[in-house]
Amino acid sequence: MPIFKVVTVKQSELVATLEREAAIEEAIEAFGIERIFHNHYRCVDCGNEWDSDWSCACDDECASCGVAYSPYAYEVEGEEDDG
Repeated sequence: MPIFKVVTVKQSELVATLEREAAIEEAIEAFGIERIFHNHYRCVDCGNEWDSDWSCACDDECASCGVAYSPYAYEVEGEEDDG
């Protein structure tokens, strides 16, 4: 792969990350959401992997085959619970 394509991919990943972070901040402010769960999913039926942001660690459907899965991992963004 030519170097300029690798740079383009890296730049698009950075833009996607910045857009995602801005959307999370906007949701926290607009809807009073205290936390965003960045959930990671893996479909054992078709091998599809995806991430999705929710207000909890909830099940999501595979876009490829429609099977529902719980996240195998997640990160929490936003305010932490103090007690």
